[in-house]
Amino acid sequence: MSLLVLCLFQSLQTYGQTFQFEMVSNLSPNAGSNPRWFTVMDTTMYFFAHEPNNGFKLYGIHNGGQPYLCSNLNSGGIYGDGTISTSKNMGVLNNKLYLPSLISPFGRELYSYDGANTPNLVMDINSGTGSSSPYYMMTFNNKLYFQANNGFLGTELWSHDPNTNSTQCLTDINPGGNSSTIAFITAFNNKLYFAGTNGNDTSTGNTGLELYCFDPSSNLTSLVFDINPGYQPSNPFGLTVINNKLYFVASEPLHGKELYVYDGINVTRLTDINPGPSQGVYTSDHSYPTLFNGSIYFAANDSNNLINLGRYDLSTNNSTILYCSGNSESGNPRYFKVFEGRLFFTNYSTSNGYELWSYDGVNPPNLTADIHPGAGSGLPIFMEVFNNELYFNAMNDTSTSEELFRLKKISNENPTEIKNQVSTCEIQLFPNPTDGLTNLNLSLKYPCAKVKLTISSLTGQVLYHQTLPTNFATIFHTLLDLKHLPIGAYIINLFNENNQVMQHKIFSKN
Repeated sequence: MSLLVLCLFQSLQTYGQTFQFEMVSNLSPNAGSNPRWFTVMDTTMYFFAHEPNNGFKLYGIHNGGQPYLCSNLNSGGIYGDGTISTSKNMGVLNNKLYLPSLISPFGRELYSYDGANTPNLVMDINSGTGSSSPYYMMTFNNKLYFQANNGFLGTELWSHDPNTNSTQCLTDINPGGNSSTIAFITAFNNKLYFAGTNGNDTSTGNTGLELYCFDPSSNLTSLVFDINPGYQPSNPFGLTVINNKLYFVASEPLHGKELYVYDGINVTRLTDINPGPSQGVYTSDHSYPTLFNGSIYFAANDSNNLINLGRYDLSTNNSTILYCSGNSESGNPRYFKVFEGRLFFTNYSTSNGYELWSYDGVNPPNLTADIHPGAGSGLPIFMEVFNNELYFNAMNDTSTSEELFRLKKISNENPTEIKNQVSTCEIQLFPNPTDGLTNLNLSLKYPCAKVKLTISSLTGQVLYHQTLPTNFATIFHTLLDLKHLPIGAYIINLFNENNQVMQHKIFSKN
């Protein structure tokens, strides 16, 4: 059986919102299918996943369903970049998916796929068996733009026009066979901006990797600004357009790696999170600057070399660091994605490892899903929103390597699919999280003849039960000893004499 489905949802509650997550499928049991390159086209999300016998193939998924192997693929083809180490995106244009595919005898080239028919070779850019490796795809003005290498111009900016069925190289920034890199291609003010280089050695005029621009109206390419003057690179990273300005991360000797903005005229450094030449903004693992609730969020490195959630407020131009996991611990936040009014990201804590956290912009960031319970890391990466659900790559205690997971918001009144709940009781549980001893306060709206208390796992397994005294009328207090419970999240339920759930509450054991 090639598809193992985990049907049981697990729930965690976070500041008034409840989310459920599940492992969608186990395409490669015990080896990990490593789903990558999530790209939405119409009602389908496509991605590459690894199958041990055939390498990376193209899969699709519809509206909360299960992944399926896309039809009419070349049986010997490898789809994507052929590795498990990267995540980029496919291109979408005119109801076709554009993707890199390694299919004999053409090498890894650009193909188009309509979801049904055999993928079509767009152009053998690096003719013969050589690979042009087309990546960083984006659509602009009904054309597809991407980086590619034809074997004698190096890696440059290319375009494909489906209306004329023409594919051409647009630049030769680093002349001859030397590569210009071409990364983070982004449309801004009717032009294309990207990280590029005309040379990285000490030759006069070489800029290193800097911010470049291509103007489709004139077919001209120009250097926007040499942030790190001379041949040393500033390495522009994570280009993103916010409020008609281009934001990115770059570095130079006096201030290290920080957040910058380009308004179409000037390039301005916005932060000095870690004063002086040390790195202030951490950019590994797709920690791109992300807009949420009027601020730009990123991974910030402070003067103690602790990496936590950084925030640049667009209204006040002030920068702050939110210490999610504690003042003396690096959370290493990354893979940011906005979903259901919250900023989701991967974050580390000593007690839970790397797990899925979120921030509502008001309350402190907190753990949203402990995918690999306890100190084991679920390591959620490569997040994409599709059909009102958040999809990502992760692993739990039943998947020894990376598989496809999803998370969705559910009703706060029904976090564990409990039916016919009767709201006749309020629960106070403190401290929460608890290290073993916690105070339980109950406030009933009317006296009950019998009250039963249970504590269950998020999967519904009852771990503790107690019948409370019936003479306390409407107010009750007790001290619960929960030291025997393993570290994790649990649900406390209260039942009345008719065995109806009066109230429930989620709590954590540290």
